[in-house]
Amino acid sequence: MALFGNKAVQSRIDEAVKIIDKMTESDFIGHIETSGTDIVVPLMRALKNTQTTFIKKSEEAGRDKESNAELKALLDLTTKYLGRIAQGDIPEKIDADYKSEYSSFKNNMNATIDSLIAAKVNSDFNQRAKSALDNVSTGVMIADNDRNIIYVNTSVKKLLKEAEVDIRKQLPNFNAERLIGVNIDSFHKNPTHQAQMLAQLNATYVAKINIGNCILQVTANPVIGNKGERLGAVAEWVDLTEQLATTEHQQKLAAENTRIRNALDNVTTNVMIADNDRNIIYMNKSVTAMLTNAEADVRKVLPNFSVSTILGSNMDQFHKNPAHQRGLLAAFTSTHRAEIQVGVRTFTLVANPILTEKNERVGSVVEWRDRTDEVIAEKDINAMVEAAVVGELSTRISLTGKVGFNHDLASNINNMLDAITRPLNIVAGHLEHIAIGDIPPRIVEEFKGEFAALRKNMNATTGTLSGFIDSVHYVTGEHEKGDIDILIDESRFDGSYKIMAKAVNDMVNGHINDEKKALACIKEFGEGNFNAPLERFPGKKVFINETIEQVRANLKAVMADTSMLSGAALEGRIQVRADASKHYGDFRHIVEGINATLETIVTPIIIVNSAIDSINTAAREISAGNADLSHRTEQQAASLEETAASMEELASTVKQNADNARQAKQMAVTASDVAVKGGNMVQQVVVTMSAINESARKIVDIISVIDGIALQTNILALNAAVEAARAGEQGRGFAVVASEVRNLAQRSAAAAKEIKALIGDSVEKVEDGSKLVGEAGKTMDEIVSSVKRVTDIMTEIAAASIEQSSGIGQVNQAVTQMDDVTQQNAALVEQAAAAAESLEEQAATLSETMSQFRIDSIGGRSSASPRKASHQVTHKPAPRLPSKVSKQNNQSDDEWTEF
Repeated sequence: MALFGNKAVQSRIDEAVKIIDKMTESDFIGHIETSGTDIVVPLMRALKNTQTTFIKKSEEAGRDKESNAELKALLDLTTKYLGRIAQGDIPEKIDADYKSEYSSFKNNMNATIDSLIAAKVNSDFNQRAKSALDNVSTGVMIADNDRNIIYVNTSVKKLLKEAEVDIRKQLPNFNAERLIGVNIDSFHKNPTHQAQMLAQLNATYVAKINIGNCILQVTANPVIGNKGERLGAVAEWVDLTEQLATTEHQQKLAAENTRIRNALDNVTTNVMIADNDRNIIYMNKSVTAMLTNAEADVRKVLPNFSVSTILGSNMDQFHKNPAHQRGLLAAFTSTHRAEIQVGVRTFTLVANPILTEKNERVGSVVEWRDRTDEVIAEKDINAMVEAAVVGELSTRISLTGKVGFNHDLASNINNMLDAITRPLNIVAGHLEHIAIGDIPPRIVEEFKGEFAALRKNMNATTGTLSGFIDSVHYVTGEHEKGDIDILIDESRFDGSYKIMAKAVNDMVNGHINDEKKALACIKEFGEGNFNAPLERFPGKKVFINETIEQVRANLKAVMADTSMLSGAALEGRIQVRADASKHYGDFRHIVEGINATLETIVTPIIIVNSAIDSINTAAREISAGNADLSHRTEQQAASLEETAASMEELASTVKQNADNARQAKQMAVTASDVAVKGGNMVQQVVVTMSAINESARKIVDIISVIDGIALQTNILALNAAVEAARAGEQGRGFAVVASEVRNLAQRSAAAAKEIKALIGDSVEKVEDGSKLVGEAGKTMDEIVSSVKRVTDIMTEIAAASIEQSSGIGQVNQAVTQMDDVTQQNAALVEQAAAAAESLEEQAATLSETMSQFRIDSIGGRSSASPRKASHQVTHKPAPRLPSKVSKQNNQSDDEWTEF
């Protein structure tokens, strides 16, 4: 049965059965309702038509029994079918044939059967749908078009039962167990408005109803039939009380979580959240930016690392030992701190468990911090501190690669150190100068704070030291000028400087007094008093006494040896010497100098004494040699006269040969010039013949072109004649012209061939001439070359003759000069003989003078051995005398030296 109108359909079927029963009893009187749209309408219309037909037939007189019987059978069958239908059994269609007036009834009955079959199918479906609606968790309520409740499922009964107490506060008569048949208008304060709204309902309508503490949501939709007719409305009831409370709580949590997430998204702390499986489910902006900044460095160790793929990935990728990390995270219930090194990056991690209200861990939150720059800064600062501890204050933090806070920190630390070291360096520089005795100028740089006091004290120190040194310089200068009574003005200084000034004055006074005493004793030494007394000085000043006494002893020893040597010299014992080893320093040099002086005197005396005998012997030998030299010189003079005469004749002959060679050279030069000119002319002829040959070849080429043109013209004329012959009568005149042109072309070709033959013969002859001229040119070149060689030989002969003539002249002049020299030599030999006699006399005088010195080995060191005159003068022909002539010579020294 249909859910909508099933009672009405059953009622209509029952009504149809009653009508059929009446018709079976020939009672066709009564109203049959045919309006509506249900499945019984076709049957009612068929019964209406049958009623009308029977009434009409009954009024006709000719009604027969056969028709009545057929009608009765049809009505019985219809009654039977309707009975089965009433029992829920749908019969098969009527297939018997009936007269035309009854066939429509059969057709309508069959249409009713089809509708019933369709209705049964719908009924089965609706029954299954009803069963499903009865068991769904959503509360469903259905009302007809009159807003009467015709269906409620179990869920809506339960929902309304649970809310019944709250509902009765506003609807006291409400009963959740008796909803079927109740009009929904009773649930509304304004039923008219509700009725109008439902009448116009054509789409989903949602409303919330607040009843007491309950909040119910009603979702209404129209129920539309197969033909689009509105059958009622269906309402879905949902108790939103708990859901809304939960939703409100969740919304509060969501809002709170949103605020927390927004806060986490924008905090500067780097936050990452992972679930219990260590999968990363959240990253805020800060940690994303931090890891993006470190991505390039991390990839050097983890090539597959990418910030864009971190979400959803496992955090084990950041650890060298993931198993250890898993065990640590699985057990940790409180804050855990760690530091990891990923390549050059250093990260600190602060992990905390995320716990539910039931203290169940649902994940972990990790705070990241990139300490790379901090670690670098710590290392830089530690290096700077370590350097400062050992006194190296020049170390600075490198700013390369640093940005932001680290750059500012490093720059500020460097500036701070600069501010500290700058005044310290200046003061250290001043102290360094002071340490090496160089008092620097005052510090003029501006210092602040405690450094200003340092600057003030440093300037005061340098000022005091400068004043003290100036005083010392002043005293020293005055002492150098001779005013040794000047002292440092002690009143200019205070404290230790004053004590130091007084100490310097006392020291200077003590030294000066001792120096005065020592100088007084030395003054006595200078005056020859080597026995002058000197008091003994205290302490280490005793070295003055020792020094002066040493000087005294040294002077006395030198004086003793000097007196001894002078006495021996007066006695003629010039070989006596002092013992220099007893003396030291310059005193030894003095004694050694005296000994050396005596040695210098004694040695020449011994040598002179030894040489006197040699001089006597040499004088005699020189006299004999001069006699022999005189004889030889006379012979040489005679030979030179004869040589001079021969050289004059030879010089005349050589001069004549030179003049002849000069003339021959001139003629060879002239011949060479003529040959060169002839060669040049032949070369020009060769060039000209080559040009003629080239021109002839060009003419041959031109004739060849003309020959080619004549050939082409002949061919064109032949082609023109052929075309003229094709043209017939019109081309006859053109053929005549073509024939003449062809004749001219042939004549031109013949002439060109003759000219070409003549020119070719000329070219061959010109080539022969060119070859002959070329050979003549080569011959002329050989001639020119030979003439040049002859000219060169003649030039060399002329030059050699001139040189020979010059050389003979010089030899002649030399022989003449030798003759003159020989004459002079004869005179010089006579002078040498006179000098030898004088030398013999001087040697005797010198021997007598040297006899007064006693030269022996007694009384002193041995004298130097005299040099022996062991050599003998050999008689050689015309020896050259190396010595100068005596003062008795009246000739010039230049002549003697030349000889």
